Amino acid sequence: MPATVPVTATLPATLRPHLQERLPDWLQVRWFEGKAEALALAPGAQIGWFDMFDKPAMSAAITAATDMRWLNSLYAGVDSFPLQALQQRGVIVTNGAGINAITIAEYVVMGMLTIAKGYREVVHAQQRKDWLQDAPGRV
Repeated sequence: MPATVPVTATLPATLRPHLQERLPDWLQVRWFEGKAEALALAPGAQIGWFDMFDKPAMSAAITAATDMRWLNSLYAGVDSFPLQALQQRGVIVTNGAGINAITIAEYVVMGMLTIAKGYREVVHAQQRKDWLQDAPGRV
């Protein structure tokens, strides 16, 4: 099998325990632990995952990653990204849009059932140490 050209990725160190054993041998990963380290490691990254709670620092790291060809992020929105620079460089962007759709849908259904079935009355009865004779919300 021919040797694969190594690809450099810069990823958050918080993901290391979850990803390290699953990554291919041809991927050279540089793990960062904070804003300054992300900014220092960004140049030369062909794959970048610069998720940080500090959006300006994240944008600065993305901007500094001039060799990047693929940017991944768990954030659903991309409005804090330097989109014009990414477009000019032809960077592929993947993000977390829809990642929580099932969880949110389940939560909404649960909320609707809670209201429709009168679950608040069950909780209040429990606080009063009252055993309801019938389920609230029955039609």
